[in-house]
Amino acid sequence: MNPVPLPVVKSRFPFRLGTTSFILPDDYLPNVHYLAPVVDDIELLFTDASDGALPSPEVMQEIRRIADGDSLSFTVHLPYDVDLGSGDDAVRRAALTDLTRVIEKSRILEPFAWILHPFCEWQHFGSGGPPGDWMARFSASVDRLLSTGIPPARLCLENLRPVFAPLEGLIAAKGLSVCLDVGHLAIYGHDLNDFLERYGKRVRVVHLHGVRDGRDHRGLAGPDRQRLERLMDFLGDGRAPRVVTLEVFGRADLDESLRVIAEYIPGGKARP
Repeated sequence: MNPVPLPVVKSRFPFRLGTTSFILPDDYLPNVHYLAPVVDDIELLFTDASDGALPSPEVMQEIRRIADGDSLSFTVHLPYDVDLGSGDDAVRRAALTDLTRVIEKSRILEPFAWILHPFCEWQHFGSGGPPGDWMARFSASVDRLLSTGIPPARLCLENLRPVFAPLEGLIAAKGLSVCLDVGHLAIYGHDLNDFLERYGKRVRVVHLHGVRDGRDHRGLAGPDRQRLERLMDFLGDGRAPRVVTLEVFGRADLDESLRVIAEYIPGGKARP
């Protein structure tokens, strides 16, 4: 049975609107085929860097062919929960190996951005942030990633928990960008206006999804329209190239989110 058609929002916003590669319960290529006519960008989620889990070179070439034919771009989410500042040399080397493998595999797509979770044990340390030795190791690891030749502005650090501010100086010094995850802000009670004031000029990618019953990555329908309207105001000028990813993982949540965000299309609605 063919998948249910989605509202088409391609080329309707002053930014590139996308979603994840996990909408159909299928592999990367069927998802790219399904989504290419609908959105401007697809977030390829590479949660596992092992060779068997990553697309083959032939599949990546086919994804690139589809992208060229449909004016499609990509963001690449690097593997989660790898600690680039770990005090364990073996852990840190393994993390760098995994991330570098994904960067090299995805280079054929010329991604708009590579998204990095700055995961580390200091998530449990509270608002004091990471210790200096962790920051030094993390900084050196980021330099190793940049030595692969990716432009610094295309490496985006995503806001997690509990704090993001300790990374501010590193982001500025290395010329990195920021991935603003609006759902993470909501889950941990962080203020959107404050985040945009501090990092707005460096935001290259936005992850947008709803929060219900304390769980994120849900559809956008819900009572919190004030946050969405503030975000759309921020994105509306179109002066900086940006991708907005509806970071949901199924057709129902994506359909819901597309219909909500279509209300903000300048001058009209999404095509059915």
